[in-house]
Amino acid sequence: MKKKPYPREEKVNSIPPAMKAGEYHTMFRTGLKWILPFVVSVLFCGMVGPYKYIAIFAVAGSVWGLALKHLSKRMVEIKFTDDSIIIDNTIFPMKEVENYYTCLPLRKAFMLRLQMKDGKRHIYYIPVECRNKVEGYMAKRAFLYKQKYDGFLCYSHYVFALIAVCFASICILLMSYYNLPFQLIK
Repeated sequence: MKKKPYPREEKVNSIPPAMKAGEYHTMFRTGLKWILPFVVSVLFCGMVGPYKYIAIFAVAGSVWGLALKHLSKRMVEIKFTDDSIIIDNTIFPMKEVENYYTCLPLRKAFMLRLQMKDGKRHIYYIPVECRNKVEGYMAKRAFLYKQKYDGFLCYSHYVFALIAVCFASICILLMSYYNLPFQLIK
């Protein structure tokens, strides 16, 4: 009985492929710009009457789609090399990175925070499919330290939702104070 030889192990490339990522501050600012039109469209669609759910899907869905399209245009490209990270044609040598942190606050994207030695933080939303490769790449750099916890990153997306709820409640209060829905119908 002959033993089958082990299949040749393919060399796994430890460098993640180039990927599109969203810069945290740009995404947050763009999202804040689109909260008010989205909230207003939902509120006015709610006043349509019996067809309010259809109007919410049509009008508010269109506003939401435009916001997502605007966000996708602002994506940057991240490339990992042996000794540096290239983010949107800006080279960051790995020697300048003091520590890093990753977390998974969203289903489709995880957050990568790079803390530089000069004190700057670079935070990016990266697709979840690339998480293992990125974490493996960062873990192989012996001089890098992975921070164990970063409360800002874990809970910052809740701030965005809180701001959206505050805008919606302010709109509802103003509309009810000035009796706006009934004035629009007359």
